[in-house]
Amino acid sequence: MVVILAVVMRQLVPVLAQAQLAAPASELTIEELVARALADNPDLRATRAEVDAAGGRLRQAGLRPNPELDLGGQKALSPDNNLTVTLRVPLDLNDRRGGRVAVAAQDLELRRKQLADRERRLRTDVRMKAGEMLAARRNLQTTDELLDVNRSALRVVGNRVREGAAPTIDGC
Repeated sequence: MVVILAVVMRQLVPVLAQAQLAAPASELTIEELVARALADNPDLRATRAEVDAAGGRLRQAGLRPNPELDLGGQKALSPDNNLTVTLRVPLDLNDRRGGRVAVAAQDLELRRKQLADRERRLRTDVRMKAGEMLAARRNLQTTDELLDVNRSALRVVGNRVREGAAPTIDGC
């Protein structure tokens, strides 16, 4: 059973190697893989953009509201013409500004924590997958070594049978 598994694995290695032709020639360390995943992950990029937007909302919440100027005019057929000018200056009464800033700061902190959590999860996932890959590589190497040992044992038994030191197995 082990020999069959080893032969099948031995046949799959060239197929997998051809599938990985696009892979770089040098191997990356796990930390390099983690760094690359953190830099290239689109979900993290989107979360970083949300953090930047929350920072902008915090900065905007600390500013005074912009005054508004409305101009309106009406021309009638009669000698009465109307011109309306309105100037609005919003006032921050009852510490509205402090409330806006506090809400924006909490939103920014929430976004930062979400980003940190997603980065932590991604690091964990990459390390887990790298560990699984290393375990699979180790298992393949062990299977290759077992295959070599079994082939060597087969040659020894074949030599013993040819020289008459061991009986042949009767075929069924």
